Amino acid sequence: FVRLDEGCAPASAASCADTPLGNHSRFDGGYGCVCSRGYVSDASGVCQAASSALCTDLHGPLAEFDGHAQCVCMKGAMAVQSPEGVTRCEIGSDTSCVQASGPNAIFTPAGCDCAGGFFMLAGACVETTLDICQYLIGASAVVDPFGGCVCGVRHIMGPAGRCVKGSDAACLTVLGKHARYH
Repeated sequence: FVRLDEGCAPASAASCADTPLGNHSRFDGGYGCVCSRGYVSDASGVCQAASSALCTDLHGPLAEFDGHAQCVCMKGAMAVQSPEGVTRCEIGSDTSCVQASGPNAIFTPAGCDCAGGFFMLAGACVETTLDICQYLIGASAVVDPFGGCVCGVRHIMGPAGRCVKGSDAACLTVLGKHARYH
């Protein structure tokens, strides 16, 4: 169901059009209404045809339209949310990453990441521990000497990003028909 000013209605593109997002919105299939592909919500919350100009108006001069579905920050910039909840694109720096993700965050060309020995979990850099590695990639995970998570002895990283017992069949699945387990 989608909440309208006068109550709830069964979720559909038509009921989403009756929300503040307007005619260019659709039901997201689960929780509510979103702008249709090629549209973004403007400052007043109405879906408008997306363009880099609109993205710049909404998020600053370092924002652009990705050509498909959303506004993104240009390379070297990062999204920073103000205390008022407004997201702006700013030149990325270690300082802005530390503010967003904690004292062990660093800025890279791809955005905020964590220094060695730390892992990004729920937007914050946390120390890489055996428990974290096992939670992320499976019970056979270990912490490598550089503070990263890897699969332990006789295990390989499977196609789902989890450690699996090493075998010819597992290698074939991950690497293709000429792969063999050693």
